[in-house]
Amino acid sequence: MVDHGIPKMSVKEKLAQVEDKVAEMRKILKDEIQPEHDDILLLKFLLSHHEDPEEAATWYRKAMAFRKENSSWLYAEEGP
Repeated sequence: MVDHGIPKMSVKEKLAQVEDKVAEMRKILKDEIQPEHDDILLLKFLLSHHEDPEEAATWYRKAMAFRKENSSWLYAEEGP
């Protein structure tokens, strides 16, 4: 395993570290966030977008739009 100098921490520790950003992202998305989407999913978007709640929210919206537009084959029993 390669050590990139990034401190290792658990998901629980990382969520605690960025809880204000997760809360901000929830505030930005308000009624758009789906009930089954928890803080871990929001953390995924935050970490993928430099912990920027605005940018993460933008990409959350894009991902949810993609899922909606492509639900016929994304959630099909068989592939496309």
